[in-house]
Amino acid sequence: MKNKKFEFKVDYPNKKVYCYSTTAYGLNFEGQAKCSPNDEFDANKGKTIARLRAQKKQLQFILNKVDQDMEKQFQILNSQTKRMEKIKSQLLKIDEELKEM
Repeated sequence: MKNKKFEFKVDYPNKKVYCYSTTAYGLNFEGQAKCSPNDEFDANKGKTIARLRAQKKQLQFILNKVDQDMEKQFQILNSQTKRMEKIKSQLLKIDEELKEM
């Protein structure tokens, strides 16, 4: 993953940790971890959870972009396949006309 930059903000009074992630392409993603009222606050564990959530958002974003790109490519491929079939059909007609002569 081309994401190496993480910044953390620890909000001790509210038992929250935020992770801000910036990719090499300038995209920003945020992850958040919130401690349950019944648990003891652990900033390191919160940082890990927040970082993983930010990375998950980044990967979901990339997955969606790849899916969109694949859909576009599929549409192009489908269009080109139809075009090829039409050309093949025209070639067959020409061959038939030539045989008849």
